[in-house]
Amino acid sequence: MASSRVSGELQFETAGPVHELPGFEYLAWQLVDPATSEPTMTGFDAAVVQDGVIPDLWTVLIPPPQ
Repeated sequence: MASSRVSGELQFETAGPVHELPGFEYLAWQLVDPATSEPTMTGFDAAVVQDGVIPDLWTVLIPPPQ
């Protein structure tokens, strides 16, 4: 079961586990319309982790196909 968070009328859901490498982690997600259960956007967050702190974070947005 996917974890989710509500953002207005849309919901963020994880699209898999957090992937961890030494000093680097990333998590795929999708933004879902609960009325249709269809993703409106997907993407992933990638972070550098140093001593338990995230000094650098990137978010990659992947729009749905047109």
